[in-house]
Amino acid sequence: MKKKLTIYLLFFAGIIFISLTPHTGDKNSSQAPIGRTGAPGESTCAGCHSGGSYTGEILFDLEDGEVTEYTPGETYTIVFTADYDAPRFGFSITALDADNQPAGDFTVLNDDNTSKAVAGNNRQYIGHKNANDNNVWEFEWTAPASDVGNVTFYYVINAANGDNSTGGDYVELGTTSIAPGDEPETFEVIFNVDMSSVAEYFNPDLDVVYITGDLLGWAEPGDEPELQTMTRIDNSFIFTRTLQLEEGEYQYKYFLNEGWSGGEWPADPNRVIAVMENMTINDVWGLMPGPDIFSLNLLINPEDAGTVTGEASFLANAIAQISATPAEGFVFINWTDEDDEIVSTEAEYQFNMPDSDLALTANFDAGNFVDETEELQVNVFPNPAQDHFTIRSDFLISHVTVTDLSGRVVLSQPVNLYETRIDNPLNTGVYIVSITTAEGVFVKKVQVR
Repeated sequence: MKKKLTIYLLFFAGIIFISLTPHTGDKNSSQAPIGRTGAPGESTCAGCHSGGSYTGEILFDLEDGEVTEYTPGETYTIVFTADYDAPRFGFSITALDADNQPAGDFTVLNDDNTSKAVAGNNRQYIGHKNANDNNVWEFEWTAPASDVGNVTFYYVINAANGDNSTGGDYVELGTTSIAPGDEPETFEVIFNVDMSSVAEYFNPDLDVVYITGDLLGWAEPGDEPELQTMTRIDNSFIFTRTLQLEEGEYQYKYFLNEGWSGGEWPADPNRVIAVMENMTINDVWGLMPGPDIFSLNLLINPEDAGTVTGEASFLANAIAQISATPAEGFVFINWTDEDDEIVSTEAEYQFNMPDSDLALTANFDAGNFVDETEELQVNVFPNPAQDHFTIRSDFLISHVTVTDLSGRVVLSQPVNLYETRIDNPLNTGVYIVSITTAEGVFVKKVQVR
């Protein structure tokens, strides 16, 4: 009986001690408490802190507001702000899935003002550290490795008056939910590497060929054998590996056996592929692919209406120079691409070759040559001219092109008038003036003195 009484007295004394311990405003100022966010099954800081009346709002900013859904395994930056007119602040956040299970992982970015804790039920909490007048916290959240449905962030802020008591403080709760994003489309990419060029230097029954690169996070050769190991095709010297990759550009390289020392060649450069569809890549060990060469094909429309020069093969971004010369009775109109889009109205055209084959068409027109004995519908005067000449038409003029007798364009300009004056100074000589109207192209010869 005495033993029981002693235990009772100690327990009672403990109750008295706890009840007399003051709960001041500093109790949780050094680190945020756990289980106070108002999430399912939790209480809030309002159980202790109350009586204040501060105005403001909570700002939960996920990647500058640009992210509205999460990708499994991705890491995001969160900026959390308690925008209230109070002198002291604290906060706590947890993230749960639709089943109220912990969702993702928090990472502290600033040890001076942010803390992290894990409860017995594995819920993670990110919160303040050393509460003061700081009201902005930045930290990271890594989404769950798989789609767990909607994730809800439960958070609480305490806008405190800083008088070291729990009175006069204002507590506010909030939630933000984020949905899983659509699974990105992937493509089947088959990598084949031909090892026959080094067949005498390795044993295919003992040596292992690996692939790695940013397509596998540059994992060291041999670290992820289920993804990196190239499989020998029958008894050939061709080794293959199939990977599922999202659209994009990837760098990669082949290695012999584990570690970085067995690369096809030391250091850079790496092989590069652009994935946009299911594809098969056929490489040769140790042979770096040469630069891509692209073809420029030039067509004439209509046939026999003129000649073109400049058709050749080019490196990507190399400067290509092409020219079009009309046959007698024709005038040059423009260059168009495969989609019939006008790329230039200049007979002599210079551009940078794209990273693909290209076909351009030189378009010519027979023109409407007016019999000088008939009443003129388009007139050019004075002719001969000196420092200028005027074009007058019964039809709306849309464009004027002036070329010399060699076909070189010396002037090309839009008009949209019935009469226009050409003030461009020209050297002495004879010029062909092509006047484009709704009724066709009228061609005039002008002599400049």
